[in-house]
Amino acid sequence: MKGNFYVRAYTTDKIPAEVTEIRVKKEPKKVEYEVGENFDKTGMKVVALYSDGTEKEISGFEILDGNNLTANKTDVTIKYKEDYFTVETKQSITVSIKGDVNGDNDVTTTDLMKVKKHIVEIEQLEDKSFKRADINKDSKITSTDLIQIKLIIVKK
Repeated sequence: MKGNFYVRAYTTDKIPAEVTEIRVKKEPKKVEYEVGENFDKTGMKVVALYSDGTEKEISGFEILDGNNLTANKTDVTIKYKEDYFTVETKQSITVSIKGDVNGDNDVTTTDLMKVKKHIVEIEQLEDKSFKRADINKDSKITSTDLIQIKLIIVKK
């Protein structure tokens, strides 16, 4: 065979889309925790976004730093790996200390006084403060909660 010849090849294979980021599409049912609890992803929906503009709900993600939550923690990291790509995002949370009525990350006599004022109806506690003061979780602030807060202070 004499002369030049050319071979032209065509493919119909699409270049696969790559995961570019993940997002929390629906927050978990629980976003408020007490110190020492573990993050619970129940109800959370996470989606992966791809380089071709598509998105899909994913379940194979990992929660980093979600165990034994600490008082100053404001979020947990969600990590997802697909093929050679790893992406992360954050989920906001609130972590409070049981008995820390004023939210200063310490249980002190100031918290005790706020609970006393609530019990004798001088000053009502707002929702978050109420939850932190309700030590026995009976949806009421009583002398039982007051005694439990005293014990927390004494044990320090």
